[in-house]
Amino acid sequence: MKYEVFIDGGFTGFRRSYQGELLLGNNEKKEIFRTLKHKPKPSNDIRDGFQYHVKLVDGDIEYNTVFDELNLPSQIRRLIDLIKLKARK
Repeated sequence: MKYEVFIDGGFTGFRRSYQGELLLGNNEKKEIFRTLKHKPKPSNDIRDGFQYHVKLVDGDIEYNTVFDELNLPSQIRRLIDLIKLKARK
């Protein structure tokens, strides 16, 4: 599965970007794609919060969505943590 994740915002406003490919099991993929099918409502309650721009491509399936700190699902948060760990290696 290919991914592009851009994280904007925070107090300093630095943008971080991650691009690459991950090998995930079918159950993990299904859980993530099921989460991405539900479009979150944007929250305007955060001033210096982060926004997470997530694009995932698996074969011919592509998902694009934007989350903020208040509506970021735990499955996506774990995926982003996994991507960050991969980027450090």
